[in-house]
Amino acid sequence: MFNDFTIFLWLLKLGALINFYFLANTYAHPSTMVDAHILVPARIFLAVSSYRCLFPNQYKDNVVFHNSLFSSIFLTRLLTTFSEVAYIYQLSHGLRLLNIDHAAWPLIPFHRMSRQAK
Repeated sequence: MFNDFTIFLWLLKLGALINFYFLANTYAHPSTMVDAHILVPARIFLAVSSYRCLFPNQYKDNVVFHNSLFSSIFLTRLLTTFSEVAYIYQLSHGLRLLNIDHAAWPLIPFHRMSRQAK
């Protein structure tokens, strides 16, 4: 019973729907109000996450759930690499916006409290 992952792989389709919902919400609001350095990587990440939920595969044994061109391990790895680069860029941009030194991470909650007190 535990060796059959088919049910869990079909449940990934729900993850694709959730990711598509969040992706659609990024287009619902005016893009001029959101920083493009944050918005574009988020869209890439959500789109690739949806794709990976629809076409899951296992690299070790070259196992795919749907045997199609879209299940290509090369294609999914390529898209995942772009997604990871976009995510790292988004994180670095967010840190640059905060302009906080890495040594100050433990002090972030106290910094926010002192700003709210003013």
